[in-house]
Amino acid sequence: IVRRAEFLSELRQDTAFAVRHPAVPIKHVPSTRKALPWHRWWAFKHSRGDIVLFLDDDVTLASEALDCLERSYSVLGARTDRRVAGIGFLLFDEEGSPPERVPSSLRERWLRISDLRSGSSTAGGLTVSLGGLNGHTPIEVDVLPGGAMSFRREALVATPLDNLVSLYEAGIGRSEDAVLSSYARRLGKLFIVTEPLAIHRREETRAPTPYAKAGWRLGLTVRT
Repeated sequence: IVRRAEFLSELRQDTAFAVRHPAVPIKHVPSTRKALPWHRWWAFKHSRGDIVLFLDDDVTLASEALDCLERSYSVLGARTDRRVAGIGFLLFDEEGSPPERVPSSLRERWLRISDLRSGSSTAGGLTVSLGGLNGHTPIEVDVLPGGAMSFRREALVATPLDNLVSLYEAGIGRSEDAVLSSYARRLGKLFIVTEPLAIHRREETRAPTPYAKAGWRLGLTVRT
């Protein structure tokens, strides 16, 4: 829950952005519910356009990121034999380092996914880290990172995102971005932009969130 002072500060920033860019329609739609799937769904229901981009509040995009996103949809759509359903950004840290993948980690050994390619997912919904992916053009993946991911509108219309709310509010919700990606892949392909265009800030302290912690240890995910 954002404190009132922080909320007003963010709202003023949104207002300033709207003044600088009068051609861009901006609508602030606050929600009192904690569940992230609800926030995404609530924002989506108030959005317009063929492509919807979800950004977490601790992710900052480079100035050329949106141009890159639009260009990627156009270029990939012309080249692939299947419709592009979604494109996301690889999340770099504040020092400009990409995410790392450690196949020998406890998580990967526990779930037996060390031999799977980065950015893939199993039939049971387990996701493999995007770490290690790099290239001058977007790379096809099975799952997009929740902090900076976009989908075509028809993919979101076909996704029961609001049905995940109760799991998150109960504190056992996990991998909502993987669920979104799974439904989107029924429509077409997913790609990740690996250039350093999205920065994920790491904060020392964060407010409590309704996420299940270490759910893979508790048996909330399985490999099939």
